[in-house]
Amino acid sequence: MVKSNRKFVLFGLMFLFFVILSFYTYRVVREGIHFMLAWNAFLAYIPVLLVFSFNKYQKRFYLAVPIFLIWLFFYPNSLYLITDLIYIDSRNYMIMVGNYQGLTYLRDFADYLAFMHLILGSLFGLVTAIFSFDYFYGFFKRKHLTLGVSYFVFIPIIISIAIYIGRFLRFNSWDVIRVVPLMTSFIESLDTFAWLFIGMFTILQYLVFGYALLMKPSNKKIVE
Repeated sequence: MVKSNRKFVLFGLMFLFFVILSFYTYRVVREGIHFMLAWNAFLAYIPVLLVFSFNKYQKRFYLAVPIFLIWLFFYPNSLYLITDLIYIDSRNYMIMVGNYQGLTYLRDFADYLAFMHLILGSLFGLVTAIFSFDYFYGFFKRKHLTLGVSYFVFIPIIISIAIYIGRFLRFNSWDVIRVVPLMTSFIESLDTFAWLFIGMFTILQYLVFGYALLMKPSNKKIVE
């Protein structure tokens, strides 16, 4: 219980720090993405809260199942933060000086504050994603090895599809109740890029989560 409380507090402090940093960055940089990152971080923080809730009520089936399903709906927001790195290109970090002199690197605090904020946002999303994924992987694996393997294989695919839908089709987690328009838009959008993006993000998750599992002692629970 003590370790669980410590992790709960630690994630809360991480989230609070990032929100404060988001408001400060927005005040300095004056770009809306840095204000929105506070909201995106909140959406990424919700799955963490749901993990602790599930851990508390896992023996009550009528509560555990809804909590897990809600977690599944919100979990893609954690990894979605990684895609916000595309906004790094909106800043100027260097200029070309002639054809032979090479590059001159600009010394602008606002540019590098924006850069650092986007990096920290992606790291926050990655840490919350690993925490959530690892917890439920361990839970299902303890139930049955086949459940654990199925979870590890299929959840990254589902999440990659959800990230694609969120980034390019602009649906949110709560839009899952709009099943028909959501699925229609998704199916109509499928092309070579869509499959490559989904495949790329799926492979990224296999590598990240696989490495995280290899680095964790086999007898250690992520929430105790």
